Parts: sequence; structure tokens; C-alpha cells
Amino acid sequence: MTIKNNILRVLGLTLILFFAAINAIAQQQTIIKHTVAKGETLYAVARMYKVPVDKILEINPSISANQVLSIGQVLNVPDEQSAWSQWKFHTVSQGETVYSLTNLYKLHKGDLVAANPGLESGNLQIGQVVRIPLAPAIVNKAGDVVRADRKPNMRLTNVFSKLANKKRGEPIRVAVMLPFMLKQGGQHSQIGQRMLEYYEGFLLAVDSLKNQGYNFDIHTYDTGGEKNTIDGIIVDKALRDVDVIFGPFYANHIEMAADFANARNIKLVIPFSRKDEQVFDMPHIFQINTPQAYVYAEVYARFCQLFADYNIIFVKTGPQSDSARKAPFISGLKKELRTRGIAYVESGATADLLREKTIAGDDGKNLFVPNSGSVEALRNLIPQLQVLQRDVETKYHVSLFGYPEWQAYTSRFLDSYFELNTYFYSSFFTNNLLPEPRKFTKDYLLTYGHAMHDTYPKYGMLGFDTGYYFLKGLSMYRGQFEQKLDQLKVTEIQTGFDFQRVANWGGFVNKRVFFVHYTPHFELLKMVFDK
Repeated sequence: MTIKNNILRVLGLTLILFFAAINAIAQQQTIIKHTVAKGETLYAVARMYKVPVDKILEINPSISANQVLSIGQVLNVPDEQSAWSQWKFHTVSQGETVYSLTNLYKLHKGDLVAANPGLESGNLQIGQVVRIPLAPAIVNKAGDVVRADRKPNMRLTNVFSKLANKKRGEPIRVAVMLPFMLKQGGQHSQIGQRMLEYYEGFLLAVDSLKNQGYNFDIHTYDTGGEKNTIDGIIVDKALRDVDVIFGPFYANHIEMAADFANARNIKLVIPFSRKDEQVFDMPHIFQINTPQAYVYAEVYARFCQLFADYNIIFVKTGPQSDSARKAPFISGLKKELRTRGIAYVESGATADLLREKTIAGDDGKNLFVPNSGSVEALRNLIPQLQVLQRDVETKYHVSLFGYPEWQAYTSRFLDSYFELNTYFYSSFFTNNLLPEPRKFTKDYLLTYGHAMHDTYPKYGMLGFDTGYYFLKGLSMYRGQFEQKLDQLKVTEIQTGFDFQRVANWGGFVNKRVFFVHYTPHFELLKMVFDK
């Protein structure tokens, strides 16, 4: 009986200490009781309440990171959002400053800047939207803000300070999270092959930078297929202290990684997807693949700048399916032309070009824009444009404007591109005649024993460019990386970089778009436009 009583006393003391610890934590922060629903995982709950997994584990000692939760199970969740649970949005008027906004809303300047990274009085513009955190403040008798009664959410504080105190020479800690799908036979998966090629190019960038004296500590994770969860990766202790994450690939994985990186002030470089909403609300994200809306806006502006004095002819050609995909681009371009007062005409079909030569003017420059970027469209259109171009009597001046995928058809239509003075827009392009791409292609082949896949873009080059740009920038500028973006100059192999913040509280998107021009003088030009 004595032993049994001792065990009971120890167990009782343990329970007392356990609940005392829970109460102590509860006194410091609000605790939410969450009842687990069907299909919910620990990380899903963490994402729902925007708190790190380890914070939930801390106040739920009876569960483990990889535990399968039961329906109806009750979890304690720290309410880290309670201080800043709501936002108000303010549109800047003439004469307003950061100081006037802090007085208007009874806020510390630091709290306002924390909610809008990069916000300064000097860069406020009329019509700019500023996010106002709603939290009670303590005001003295003079009406000045003394302090808020709660600290702002740390997810929005010191967002870019993680590297600030890292000494030069210390390694940059890097994580790569990609679906190599090795357990699913990744070597036979198209996506797995492309991710491996990206990683191989990335490692060539690491090797090049190490030869320059920079140092890195790299952790690589296979996220598996789209239906996989990355909960087990997120809780890896090694991932908690990295400075930058490259990836993931799938949208559901990006959402998890973004929440994790945002909570820990880790930079997240998204190389592939262009549809991630997180970039608009998380200031640490860098989106490489330019969102389509930004691409179109930039292309329209440069198109009107270059071709305002051309006879512009839109031609219907190519498969119906591809024409439908290009319809938003064509519609937007026509609208922009009308807005700027630039005339254009439309040809009902490619055959009309030969029957109705009045479509094109022989007294000026004629630019033909097909409504399809397919190889079939080029096969139909190019011979007819060549007839117009070679007509010695009328002397038509023909130019052709098209789409990024045209670079994949270069081997088939190279001579025609030159003859027809061809342009196309793109965010990716490689001129294999230049020394840097040629050297990279050779190094890749010698290192890995195989050539890169014939894709657009080439994933090995994308891996090299993104790795080199970010790892060199972080190594050079550390905690001032974002402030030094305009000073970071690298020679890209394929991918151009021009990062701009989408909003004061949002992340960065890559807005680099250029035109590729095949001139009649057999010159290949990559036209990069100044801002």
C-alpha cells in the first residue's frame, strides 16, 4: 500500500504541476479551446490560428508532433492574434504623414511600420492604402500615445531582422523543399525530373559562390506529391533556424511553408507558382514567376511604346483551344491600344492576308499579332507573311509579334524569325550564343553527365539563377538584403530579376519582363526596359 500511495502522491503532484504550468501560460496569453474536426492535422490547426506548431505542443504536452488527432479531441491553442485581430485600411490623402496617421489612430509609429514594412513619411503617396492595426492604446493627459496595452504580433515585427546580427563569414542557412518524389519513383516522374534538374542547377550556383569565399549550410527536403502533407517537414528542428527557404512547388505546400516562414521571419523564395495569394499579405515572400497581371501590364506598356507608329493587324489563326487561352491577353492589349488612341485592324483568317492586301499598308511598318502562340499558328501564318515580305512590287514592311513559347520553336523557325523581324515577350530567355549560358551548359553536362531537358524554361538554369541571386545577395547584405535589392547586380543565365513590393504589408514579386527581337540583320536582342 505504501508504494501505491507514493505513486498516487507523485502522480497527483505531477498533475498539479502540469495544470499550474498551463495556468501560468494562460495568465500570459489567451488560450483558445479547439475541437478537432474530421481530417484536421496538428499543422492544419496551427495554420488556422496562425501560430507555430511548437507553441501548440508547448501547452499540450500529451501530444507529439506526428500524432494523428482524433475527431472531437480538444486542443489548447495560444491566441497570438488577439492583440491585432482586426485591421482597418486607410487611404492616404494630401498632406498626410506617418506622424499624422499615428495621431489619428492613437498608434505608436513602430506599430504602424510593423504592420506596413517599408512605410516612411517620405514615401507616402496620395491614394496609397495603409493597413491600420486595431488595438487599444494608453494615452496620456496631453493626448499622446504612451504605449499600446499589448505588444504587436511578432509575425509583423522585425520581419527582416533575422540576418541583421549575423556576422559576415557565418554560413547562410538554407532549406530547399521540392517534390523530388523519390519514394514515388521520382526518376520516372516528369515533375520529379524537373525538380531534380532545378536542384542540380541550384547546387552549381552554391559551388560557384563557395569558390568566391561564401559559406552555406543547406538542408534539402523531398515534399513528395501534391496529396502529401509537409507537416513532418515543418516540425524538423533544423528547419526552424534557416535564413531562407526555396520552394515548395504545390499550392497547398506553399501555404503551409509560408505560414511557417512568416511566423519565424524566414525568407521564402517561390520559384515556380505565379498564383500565390500569400505574397499580398506576407512581407518575407519573394515570388520569382511573375504574376500574369503584372506581365500583361508591362507588355502592354512596352508594346505601345515601341509600336505606336506601326500598322497593327490582329490575325485569327491557330487551334481554337490556344486562341481561347490567348483571348485575355489580346483583349487587354486591344483595350490598351484604344485607351492610348493607337489604331489597329483585324483579319478574320490568315487566308485574308493574301486576298486582301489592303489590310497591310505599303507605306509604313506593319506588325502582325496572331491570336495563338501554337506551332500550328506559326506554320499557317509564316508562309503568308513571307509572301507579303518578298513582294518586290509593293515592298511591304512586315514584323511579327508573339508569345513566350515561341522560343521553344526556335530550331524550326529561326530563319523565318529573322526574315520577319520577329518580337516576343517573356520573363525567361537564354541566348545560347552568349558565353555565360554556353559555359553553364557545358559545366552542367560535365558535372552531371547528362544535358538539361528541352523545356521552357530550362529548370537547371532557373535553379542556378535563383540560387545565385539570393544566396549572393544574402551573403553580401545580410539583414539589409531588401534595402539593397537595387544594388544587387548579377549576370543571369535565363531569368531576370526586378523585385518590387506589392504593398506596404506584402511581399515581393518579380516584375522583370523583356522583349526578344530577331532582326533582319540576323541579330538576336534581349530588350530590357528601364523603369
